[in-house]
Amino acid sequence: MLNCCLDLEDVKLTGITLRDFRCLAHCQGLSIDLNYSDNSSLDDFRSAVKRACLADENISDTDDNDDNKSKQADNPQCDEPLREALVISYSRKVLGQTGSGHFSPLAAYDPVSDTVLILDTARFKYGAHWAKLPLVYEAMKPLDPDTGRSRGYALLSFDHVTKPRKGMNDNVERVEGIVQPISLLFRSKLTQNSVRRKYKDYLESLAFEISWEQTCNYWLLEDHKVWNIVEPLRLPKDEEEGASAVDDIRDFLRELLSSLDPSGLSCCDGVAKTGKCLSEKDAILIIYLASLEESHRKMLVRDFQSKASTLTREHLLNECDIIARAIFFSGESSF
Repeated sequence: MLNCCLDLEDVKLTGITLRDFRCLAHCQGLSIDLNYSDNSSLDDFRSAVKRACLADENISDTDDNDDNKSKQADNPQCDEPLREALVISYSRKVLGQTGSGHFSPLAAYDPVSDTVLILDTARFKYGAHWAKLPLVYEAMKPLDPDTGRSRGYALLSFDHVTKPRKGMNDNVERVEGIVQPISLLFRSKLTQNSVRRKYKDYLESLAFEISWEQTCNYWLLEDHKVWNIVEPLRLPKDEEEGASAVDDIRDFLRELLSSLDPSGLSCCDGVAKTGKCLSEKDAILIIYLASLEESHRKMLVRDFQSKASTLTREHLLNECDIIARAIFFSGESSF
């Protein structure tokens, strides 16, 4: 989903800005806490580093003593895996390196020396190296000429799929693992951004949440072709990886569609791939769900009476979330 925010060819030529990075993170299903250095103090940055790199951020800077080792042993948080990753956008020149703007994750923090381990993404050039935390903070201060703002840092996190328990709903299946933030059905391109922005303006013009009928009426207009907002991927053959998940999503879509619009079960001008068909109405239904408030969307998909598994429902919600993010960010000039 890189093209949700910008074209890959443009990235190769000009790189990305911090606001592009934020958009990319959202399109990958990540939660992001973005901080520009001109709005964040050195202490704020140090707290974020501890949050991402230490199992217990409350351990003091002299954590080699016996009291703190005991605290670590007694604190159950220390047994929990770290849930966040910290990525910095910085100027190489401030660190005495060649080059200019760069992105790298931080892998570790040593409170005693107040240094951070930078996992340089250009490993052929510098590899992993330690740097003083205050110096890294200073390296985020120079303005990015493309945005006119300072550089900064971002805390990234990714939520696991909730495992339902008995009593929560009729479906008690336990879902192991994570629903990956990758679309199985569609490709989204930057060239489609103007179409998404026009649809976003339409949504914002409505007094109430959009209805299924309004969504169909909009996308069935001659100049509002649904394939102008999303591009269908080739559906996998039966023996290919992901085929079962795609089949399950399509079957669940048809059940939802039958409850909203029985006439929508025909393939209309669907996109046939390897004997299968992703119909125009299938795509419109996903766009409709993506246009709803998130809580309404989740309730509709998760509570719909069907034999569809919890994982299939979460996969469908993921498809909707990706489209929803693309629509939302289509009108963002800066953030």
